[in-house]
Amino acid sequence: MPRNDLTAQPASRRLRAGVACLASLAVILMANGCRPHPETGFSLERASKHIRMLATAFGSRPSGSQANRQARDYLVDQLRRAGFEVRLQEALADTDSGMTTPVVNVIATRPGRQSEAIAIVSHYDSPPESRGAADDGLGVAVCLEAARVLAARTAPRYTLLVALTDGEELGLMGARVLLPAPEFAQVRAFLNFEAVGTRGPARLFQSGPGNSWLAAAWAASTPFPAGSSLFTEIYRRLPNDTDFSILTQSGAPGLDFAPTGNTFAYHTKLDTPGQLETATIQHLGDNAVRLVDALEAVDIRERTTDNGTFFDVAGRVAFSYSSGRTRVIAVAAFVLGLLAAYKSFCAAREQVGSTRLVVTAIWALLGVGAVFGGLCLACYLLRLASHLQQPWYAQVHVFPMFLATVGVGAIWLVILLGRSLPTMVAPSGHPSCVWMLTLPVWAGLLAFLQRTAPGVGYLFAFPLLTAAILILVLPLREASVGRIISAVVAGVAGVLWVPLLWPLFEFVVGLFGSLPAVAPAWLYPAVAVAGIVTIGPALTGVFLGRASRLLPASVVTSLLTLAVVASSWVMAVEPAYSAQRPERRTIRYLQDMLQEKALWEVGTHERDEAPAGTQPSSPREWQSANHPPALSVRIRPVTGPFRYRARAVGLVAPPLDVRSTAQGVEGGTDVWLETTAVPLLEGTGVAFSLPSGVTPVESNLRGAVRDGRWRAVVLPAPAAGVTLRVLLSQDGLSRLPDARVTAIVYGVPGGVGWQRLPRWLPQDTIVWGAQSHFILRWPTPVWPAPVTILQ
Repeated sequence: MPRNDLTAQPASRRLRAGVACLASLAVILMANGCRPHPETGFSLERASKHIRMLATAFGSRPSGSQANRQARDYLVDQLRRAGFEVRLQEALADTDSGMTTPVVNVIATRPGRQSEAIAIVSHYDSPPESRGAADDGLGVAVCLEAARVLAARTAPRYTLLVALTDGEELGLMGARVLLPAPEFAQVRAFLNFEAVGTRGPARLFQSGPGNSWLAAAWAASTPFPAGSSLFTEIYRRLPNDTDFSILTQSGAPGLDFAPTGNTFAYHTKLDTPGQLETATIQHLGDNAVRLVDALEAVDIRERTTDNGTFFDVAGRVAFSYSSGRTRVIAVAAFVLGLLAAYKSFCAAREQVGSTRLVVTAIWALLGVGAVFGGLCLACYLLRLASHLQQPWYAQVHVFPMFLATVGVGAIWLVILLGRSLPTMVAPSGHPSCVWMLTLPVWAGLLAFLQRTAPGVGYLFAFPLLTAAILILVLPLREASVGRIISAVVAGVAGVLWVPLLWPLFEFVVGLFGSLPAVAPAWLYPAVAVAGIVTIGPALTGVFLGRASRLLPASVVTSLLTLAVVASSWVMAVEPAYSAQRPERRTIRYLQDMLQEKALWEVGTHERDEAPAGTQPSSPREWQSANHPPALSVRIRPVTGPFRYRARAVGLVAPPLDVRSTAQGVEGGTDVWLETTAVPLLEGTGVAFSLPSGVTPVESNLRGAVRDGRWRAVVLPAPAAGVTLRVLLSQDGLSRLPDARVTAIVYGVPGGVGWQRLPRWLPQDTIVWGAQSHFILRWPTPVWPAPVTILQ
């Protein structure tokens, strides 16, 4: 009679038992997430009309512009038609950096049975270089249409608040003044709609603070969930922000959504309704309506401190669980993973011996190093051959295939070298060897992520837990069983990782196209290796070391060589930038009226001897300029990895009228200085800079010391003008000739069209951000005339 334990049972029975355990776990998890797709009533036609009105009829909508005002009037009208009570919140928003922005928020409410409110939020302004169809016409359109659908609900439990903020693109200014608004004081949960792309699902990429129950409501209710706490951890480490960052300071938890596909259109002239996918609009709209409906059945006053973990599977099923469960899963996966690693070690030592185990470990390290090194070398050679920093920018769909072929080719070379060794010292491909090496690595990565980025841990926890359970239950020493285990784990890892790798890769390429930095050569290989570390070992356990091979080694070598050559040829021949994926550049005009000189500056992502084109009317004699220009006021270099500067011919009239008056303080020596700057061009900002070392005793505008000077900036300045009223000492007043007033203007002199760009700028495969600075002397203050008393 055999022993009455699992290890004494036939292999087939043990395999069925293990698969049954895994299937039961999957059924339990799927029961939490599967649900039919209900009809939400969200109209794609209506939402698309709103986007066309905002991005086409009104166009670019910077704060303070006429288009901004027209868009605001349209939003107010639509919300009142839907039955909301609408209020315009006009205020001056300011920051610690000395920036002040006049904003007008649109706040609409529809009361429920309870005063506590659910808010849906987006911003209706856009940057001056973009029409803002996706950012954030999409969010505004979803707010309007979702509000119309939700307003039709009878006797809702909670009050519904629609907040459309202004000035988001200038530093989240609208959200700063919305935060203390009495209407927002009633908000207990909010949804913020943003966009960094024009395609793909609108992903949940931020949640909190704390209150994982809100993400759980998203996971349980939305018909097509898309999101991952991986993106939360990434976004926290980026120099970006949304209104969400400000509004969470209220203590109310929120969810932040944004499509991330085609980030190449973000903040460019390509952000048009034609670029915005209808599926993206419908996806965000349906999820918004269903989520607000689901929150009606939840106590939104609940408060917890845990952030939790959330993720979707194939856009159909989503899971969300608390930080406590995250830790339990991580600990279980870590402990079981180490136990399974020990069992794998015992099985591997029994199958191949200790010597081959050591050799196999060495070759595994060599393989990882060869893949990473080969990918880094490929990226370096691609840059070297093309003389470009981003030769892959327009070929983002080919670039991953190029890296994949190079990576697989490097692995294949290591395999061939291993096969050339004598059998006794050759690396083994037995599944037990693969898992003996893989499980400790996964366990170590999981422990590291649990401490540094717990929202990412699930990507390693579930493959590790799956592998550990199957290895502990099944006989790993049998190669056929080991390959089945590897196949199951590859499936779990693939379900979690594959849907994220392409969006993540595209996002990173687009991100570094917009940041003033050059991506290091190791960045994209690191992203590729991250996927290989999880999916690669499982696939290795399936295919490596099989006695029967589908193709001879020579055929495999030939096919891989052909793939590497073909993908390299495409990368070398196809242009690095295109009309749909253009290079981003910045042009700036600087005019110093005190020095009577003017300069052009260009920031680029590529080295270029003629960064502003070669037209006869374009500036000449460009020079590299990585230092600030020598002007009367310190102005930081134009943004871009590479900066160039050229002298401009002649001066133009500044778009600003400045006047100043002074009046002494009765019974004191201090002086009130009142300076008014009236813009002559829409959207002009004003920067008041006092002399170095002079700080006002009092000021009506918030200022800050930057580069040694007290400075207050108002952007944009109201059409009627902006007045700075400061109280200065006599010493400060005596040094007033060293004070400056700077006009900040979107566009450059000679510019035409809504972007105010000159015709000589190349624009076929380049998109531009343009700005001008005019430095003026502070006007001599006028004192009140003395009063003559007649005797």
